Amino acid sequence: MIQCGILLITSLNYRIMNPIYLAYQGETHSISEWARKLGISRATVMRRLAERPGDVPNALRIPEGRTRYSDRGDKRTAAAWAKSLGLPVDEVTHRLKHGETVASIRKSRKMAPPEGRVWLDKEGRTLSAWARYLGISRQAVHKGFASRGHAYLRERVEARRYGRQS
Repeated sequence: MIQCGILLITSLNYRIMNPIYLAYQGETHSISEWARKLGISRATVMRRLAERPGDVPNALRIPEGRTRYSDRGDKRTAAAWAKSLGLPVDEVTHRLKHGETVASIRKSRKMAPPEGRVWLDKEGRTLSAWARYLGISRQAVHKGFASRGHAYLRERVEARRYGRQS
C-alpha cells in the first residue's frame, strides 16, 4: 500500500471501475485526471509511482523545458494541441508564443493544405492529384480542404464513385 496524502492506494494497476486517487496541493483527482490536467501521460504517472512509491510530487512533476498551454482545464504542449486541432505544429507554436490562446486558435482554425499526401480510404494523393481525379480545379480542392478537411474530400470522392452530384 502507498500512502498519498489521505488516500491509500492498494494497487498501481489502472482500474476503470475503481480508479486510483491522488491528493496533492489540496486537490484530489484520479491518476487519469491528473495526467490530463498536467499534460503528461497516465503511464508516466504510474511508472513514477512504481519507481518511487508514495512520492506524489515526483509523480506529478512536469518535465523542464516544455511549456504547457491550458484550455478548459486541459494542459498540453503546443505539439499536442496542434495534433488535436489538426494544424501544423509550427503554426500553433508561433501563435501561442505570440500571445494567442488555444481557444482563439480553435475558433479561427482553418486547416492548412498539407505538404505531402492526403490519405483517404488507404489511398494517398497530393491535393493536386485529388483535383485531377475529381475533375475539379486545384483551387477548389485546396479551398474545400482548408475549410472542411477530409470530410470535403470524402464527400467529393463518394459523389464521383457513386455518381451523385455534390
